[in-house]
Amino acid sequence: PKLDQRVAMVSAALGRALAFLTQRTASVGGAGAAVRSMASATTAPHFNTKAINRAKEQAALRGRPDPFEGQPRVWYASIKNNDTSVWKLNLVARLIRGMPVNDAIDQMTFSSKKAATFVLRGIHSARSYAKRDGAPDMSQLWVKESYCGKAHGTKGIRYHGRSRAGRTTHPKTHYYIKLQEGKPPSKKTQRLTREQFEKRQREKLLRKPPRVRHSLETY
Repeated sequence: PKLDQRVAMVSAALGRALAFLTQRTASVGGAGAAVRSMASATTAPHFNTKAINRAKEQAALRGRPDPFEGQPRVWYASIKNNDTSVWKLNLVARLIRGMPVNDAIDQMTFSSKKAATFVLRGIHSARSYAKRDGAPDMSQLWVKESYCGKAHGTKGIRYHGRSRAGRTTHPKTHYYIKLQEGKPPSKKTQRLTREQFEKRQREKLLRKPPRVRHSLETY
């Protein structure tokens, strides 16, 4: 009799646990299906993919809309360990910021600088990602970000005369580019009048007045 009573108690507990799990699965079934379908979808490969997918999953679990829905798509690319310095590569990278992709490719193709080859490789890499993800028109892409960063360089020997030597560094640089879908923002250039220029100069002097060291100093 005691064994039968214990079996009945265990079976009742298992039934209650099974009912709770069934109810819990039914309540979050829609969100789980959305997460599974979203995990199976392919996204553009860039360094921020995990953070974007995590934000989408959290929004789906909480029943909120997709935070990235309706925004223009972006594609990232990076070219690592380029044999140039940050100063030289940045002079070329800043040239194509805000340009359409076709214009940026033309500028880098006919540039005589060595750093232009690294920038051109980054443009083609990001452009291939956009083409793979089904971007409708390649001419509608523009360069939203183009920048570089310092990498670990290598040490070398600089040979001098009279059997002497010194130390030198061969710099390395990482290059990053970000393409966005749509039309680039228009740059409105307006020539300042003399009154506007003088007003801006007065405001600049008020924000940062010159420091007078002694009464004979002029500025």
